Amino acid sequence: MYSFDEIIGHLINKVPEELTGHSKFLSVLAYIVAKQLKEDHPELKLDDLFADHMKIASKLHDLGKINIDQNILNKPDKLTTKEYRIMKMHTVYGLMVLTEMTKGISLDINERKLFTICKEVILLHHEREDGSGYPIGINRIPLSAQIMAVVDTYDALTTNRVYHNKVTKEEALEILDHDDDKYNPMDVDSLKRALAKKDFAEIVNNPPLIEVGVSCSYCR
Repeated sequence: MYSFDEIIGHLINKVPEELTGHSKFLSVLAYIVAKQLKEDHPELKLDDLFADHMKIASKLHDLGKINIDQNILNKPDKLTTKEYRIMKMHTVYGLMVLTEMTKGISLDINERKLFTICKEVILLHHEREDGSGYPIGINRIPLSAQIMAVVDTYDALTTNRVYHNKVTKEEALEILDHDDDKYNPMDVDSLKRALAKKDFAEIVNNPPLIEVGVSCSYCR
């Protein structure tokens, strides 16, 4: 029987190779936004492990893409309506993989917290505050998925994609500000503060080592 740490490490390694850089960068963004939120909003009563758990869970946000046809996943052109409908299923597939792989595993209190955040991030990172997201279309979104939605969108906007050319950091933040019906302004503001810090580049280049329960090399 594998430990929870070993299973999470295995799942992180299953994320498609072409998405690894994206997931690693998002893990750092999610980590620093979570840390910033704890500093900005003590009323949220975030514990010290929340940022660590966000860093790990964010590496799994696109886990479900292992079950998406490679021709769709790597298509160099804009997806058709049918292909996009298939692509959107990665959120559900990811949750199914995580649930199946951890079935029957005994979890301690911190592992249960991480497991919950992983489930939220994987399934709900494309949900939006106005209910326009997927796969469910809810508008009451857990904080973990809110953060993931903001950093995932920020990265998508500042990276060249098939469906658009990248924009500047400033333009991306303006878009997130404008879409305050879709993204929680609290999370966007904390992203701005985190990006403005002088040590941001250092954190990106030398991400902190996070431990789930025991020392784990996959958490960097």
